Amino acid sequence: MGLFDWLLGTDPTDKWPLQNLAPLEYDIDHHRLCGIRLGAKVDAFAKLGRAEDRPAARKGRLVYYTRGFEVHTEQGHVMDAYLYFTDDWGPAGSGARPFAGKLAIAGRDVRWTARTTEAEIVNTLGEPTERKQYDDGEVLLRYMRGSLMYEVTITDRGTLEAIEVTAEEKVE
Repeated sequence: MGLFDWLLGTDPTDKWPLQNLAPLEYDIDHHRLCGIRLGAKVDAFAKLGRAEDRPAARKGRLVYYTRGFEVHTEQGHVMDAYLYFTDDWGPAGSGARPFAGKLAIAGRDVRWTARTTEAEIVNTLGEPTERKQYDDGEVLLRYMRGSLMYEVTITDRGTLEAIEVTAEEKVE
């Protein structure tokens, strides 16, 4: 490890392929992003390709602006995934786009977009464990699925903004 690596951290995606080698999908039933279970070791995610933000990757945030998602690492495992359904989630000039992959839910494929309503989400996922309304009009729907927590953010217009998935257990 060089001095800069020691000071800045290392990018775990540095030696990964340049491009994504897996279909863009998230399986809610099996908690898998592009076929890889959340909580798995970070190297299992190599088929996602190199992260698009090296400074963030050095700090454990593997950001894929052009594909609409990011994952966070803890102690060598990917423990969080964020799927964004709007194009304003990244910094200006980042090329941030919405997640355009498919979602597998209850054995069927669905395509959610920034126009997907809260009612459609509840109709598909069921009633949330918790629903929180914020002063700015945004709504947070929280679902517990096994050892994972899903937080679905709804805009003040009543449409899907993002899904955050947090794994509580590492997969060896």
